[in-house]
Amino acid sequence: ILFPSSPTFDDYYRSKMRLFSLLKTNGIAIVNGDKINIADIHIARNRITTYGFGDESDYRIENLDISRTGMDFTIQTPYGSSHRIYSRLIGEHNAYNIAAAVATLNSLNYDLDHIAKAISSFGGVPGRFEFVEEATKYGFDVVIDFAHTPDALEKLLKTARRLTPGRLILVFGAGGSADKGKRPLMAEVSSKFSDVVILTSDDPKLDDPTEILSDLESGVDKFKPYLVIPDRREAISVALTLANRQDMVLIAGRGHEDFQILRDRKIPFNDKQVVKDILESKFRRHIKK
Repeated sequence: ILFPSSPTFDDYYRSKMRLFSLLKTNGIAIVNGDKINIADIHIARNRITTYGFGDESDYRIENLDISRTGMDFTIQTPYGSSHRIYSRLIGEHNAYNIAAAVATLNSLNYDLDHIAKAISSFGGVPGRFEFVEEATKYGFDVVIDFAHTPDALEKLLKTARRLTPGRLILVFGAGGSADKGKRPLMAEVSSKFSDVVILTSDDPKLDDPTEILSDLESGVDKFKPYLVIPDRREAISVALTLANRQDMVLIAGRGHEDFQILRDRKIPFNDKQVVKDILESKFRRHIKK
């Protein structure tokens, strides 16, 4: 997909639509009917299969219920049948992904009961909305997630909000040697959908960590609570200290990764392990009632 030097959303959308022109004559396009205007896809309608929450979707998601342990929902098929789906993945975006998988596999003549069984057996991916179970005894939740774009952060925070009676405390940074334009956008999203934002380092790589944080801070809502703490371990520690009962601390951007990259150095660092270490050393004598 080729963009002009300064791509717009329309450029991106047109490039996406161009993919359908490459479809083989007997191929089927499986698309998110809630996100894409079917009229923009210039192939016969009977070669398009849609999925989503909309009433017109061929594979329609209904009765979505999300909890701390997973989610379940019903998928109505174009053949008039309905199937209950359970997954340990969490979030509306994952319901879309699962519906896409169901539509694809069913189009390849896989049995829907077998598909549902396979989905329920999948335990998830480390670092994707992963709870740190050791935190629950202190009265709050801690979640590790790989979200590192504005869209992914928004989906993460909206999902977390559904599960959290208290505040959302977000710790995140931005990687170096990457798209600088997304940094203020990520901060804008973080301010909009969380209650407390702590800006910190991610993988600076060859970029100046101070410059990255400055770019992020330019997008933060200055009328909402936020902190800038360059040291990621300290930032996580402060977030855990701020957390009260029924709050959720979200640590975003790195997920399962085991190293931070600073210029030519790889520094061992795993968000989940850091949380566990801090909880063990800082809170073991002060369990919150």
